Amino acid sequence: MWDSISAYLDTLNAMQICFLCAMIGGGLLLLFEIIVSTIGGGLGDASPDGIVEDLGTSDYAFKFFSLFSVSAFLFMSGCFGLWSYSFFPDSHLVAVIIALAAGIAGMLCVQGLTRIMLKLQSEGNVRLSNAVGTEGIVYLHIPQNAKGQVELMLQGKKKFMPAITEDGTELATGTAVTVKAVTGNTLVVIPLSRGSSQTGGDSAAS
Repeated sequence: MWDSISAYLDTLNAMQICFLCAMIGGGLLLLFEIIVSTIGGGLGDASPDGIVEDLGTSDYAFKFFSLFSVSAFLFMSGCFGLWSYSFFPDSHLVAVIIALAAGIAGMLCVQGLTRIMLKLQSEGNVRLSNAVGTEGIVYLHIPQNAKGQVELMLQGKKKFMPAITEDGTELATGTAVTVKAVTGNTLVVIPLSRGSSQTGGDSAAS
């Protein structure tokens, strides 16, 4: 096997070896990135516009898919560069042009897929505005006039979000609360009993 590989390499010129290295290197990078994207999880952070991102931050996604584009360029240019030599063995320029064209096409395809994936990600993100009226539990003690953390189900997903009380009062861990409003990426909550009494009062008044 190794003798066959060595014999094949001996038949290649310097440019063909460069194409081969680009194909192997780009292919391995693509494989690694596919594995990482498959087993990687979301960060569950909230952006300033009140969107909880489940697939990581946009900055991380931009860097990740930029690397994906470079990998696709290397792999495609390497593959088509080698392939072109079987048709144009005496023309290095034609091989280079075909390799560059194939690499750019592969990179554009990846960028197109990236836009589609990021659009799907944006559509699947959890909007904090939907949390208003949702019941939850104080997960981390909310101090007086300071932030704590609330556990709640939001669009079918369990979330742990920063929270403050509506009137600045202190709430202990385990207290049942209702989300009254959203300020930035922070929930404004009131004790569940108070929210229930307010609802009851509104019903009685009507």
